[in-house]
Amino acid sequence: MLAGPVEISPDDERLLSAIGQLRVRAWRARQPAFPDMREWLDDFDLFARHWTLSDNGILVAAARMTVHAELSSVPNAEIFASVFPNGLPGPIASLNRLVVDPAFAGRGLSRALDEARIEAAGKMQCANIIVETFARTSRAAALELLGFEIAGLSLPYVSGPLFGIKNGSGGGVVHRRRLRTESVWDFEPNLLQGEASVCT
Repeated sequence: MLAGPVEISPDDERLLSAIGQLRVRAWRARQPAFPDMREWLDDFDLFARHWTLSDNGILVAAARMTVHAELSSVPNAEIFASVFPNGLPGPIASLNRLVVDPAFAGRGLSRALDEARIEAAGKMQCANIIVETFARTSRAAALELLGFEIAGLSLPYVSGPLFGIKNGSGGGVVHRRRLRTESVWDFEPNLLQGEASVCT
């Protein structure tokens, strides 16, 4: 029986490692060129917010969200530079590292994780939510149903496991959902204290 989405602490090293392993398994199932590595984790994982879905105690889907004062500090900021050359009002929620075990694809797990993260971004009074997808995938249509608009085409990754993979798959598409028009930093600088880490 599926349980979740449940927000987990990045301090849970065992579960964070399981998430890193699921990322590799899920990506290699859809992109054979993805590097054969034990787990895919990065420095952002230590202060990101993470959600998981489990089936009878077995991790089957995971996603994270990081929140930033500026676009330049989001994970893989280089891919967004041409889409938002003047930056974006903050806080900015970056939805990334969404993965679903291939055996559980098509069951609405991605949507459940997206909805959990969108709700969290709203509670943190983020001004914008951004997410990148590969071109020509059903994910773009799913994001549109959740209020996202296509903002433009992303630039190539300069490092990491996705380096060189995206271009061979038709490129990437950047999606944006506006939650507010002004920056929360302009009038309530302490609003986010105690809610979650904000990356600068």
